[in-house]
Amino acid sequence: QIVQCNERGRQGRQRARFMKEIREQEERERKVLEFGAMESDPQEAATKIQKIFKGFLARQYTAKMRQEELEFLGMEESNVKEKQAQKQKLTSILERRKLGQLQNQ
Repeated sequence: QIVQCNERGRQGRQRARFMKEIREQEERERKVLEFGAMESDPQEAATKIQKIFKGFLARQYTAKMRQEELEFLGMEESNVKEKQAQKQKLTSILERRKLGQLQNQ
């Protein structure tokens, strides 16, 4: 239980650090948009678009990983269908193990 408490604390600090970085990045992007971007050549514009899109993908991936982590820790409910599918999978694995154990006796 102490280990669990320490682990949740570590995860919370890590999540807070990550969220702070995201907020700072969004603040920088907002300032750039407020002041407007200077005219640039197409290569710089393409690079900027790629950078923004990669950031978007990274945030999506992080949000997905965070959701999975919360579901794994039992801090948030997952979809009912996913739970049922996972339960069926676990049941089938358990049945296969039991059969294997019976055959090896």
